[in-house]
Amino acid sequence: MYDVIIIGGGPAGLAAAVYCLRKRLETLIIAPELGGKANYRMHIAGLEGFEHITGEEIVRKFRSQLQYLEFARIRDMVAKVEPQQTDRGEHFVVTT
Repeated sequence: MYDVIIIGGGPAGLAAAVYCLRKRLETLIIAPELGGKANYRMHIAGLEGFEHITGEEIVRKFRSQLQYLEFARIRDMVAKVEPQQTDRGEHFVVTT
């Protein structure tokens, strides 16, 4: 069981993973590849701390931060997410 399961390896998923791992949460990323559509050429304006940055650059920055943090990763697509009630509260079951 994980504290956090992140579905998608795009810039938002990678940023979420970095913040979760810094808080020492058990984190799983489910994505066919890290970077998502940002692996293709794109231009992102107005990102905090950067005048202009390409999608490739931001993915490279997140990957460099993630390489020093321990996390689990499944290279797959998510088929469904279902809520599950237990004696410890509500959880979610993620099926790939």
